Amino acid sequence: MKSSIERRNFPRLSTCLRVQVAGTDQAQDECWIRDMSEGGVFLRASEAGLEVGQTLYLRVLGLLRDKAVAVPARVVRLTGDGVAVNFVH
Repeated sequence: MKSSIERRNFPRLSTCLRVQVAGTDQAQDECWIRDMSEGGVFLRASEAGLEVGQTLYLRVLGLLRDKAVAVPARVVRLTGDGVAVNFVH
């Protein structure tokens, strides 16, 4: 049986980036990215009101200022300490 690390498609990078999160209802919230990979990120965020399969839009704060792009992502897992999302291509 493979461990959870071996099942990952992309290696993870630990980080601490502030991100603005918007749902399809356009409500916005801020939280922190705990780690990221080419395929997605893990957000240190409350899972309240979120559902697996829901589309979110992420915008990293403090990097590109007014040129930041909202990146679509899909919720794939809700845990007690955050939310895992995959980037939507």
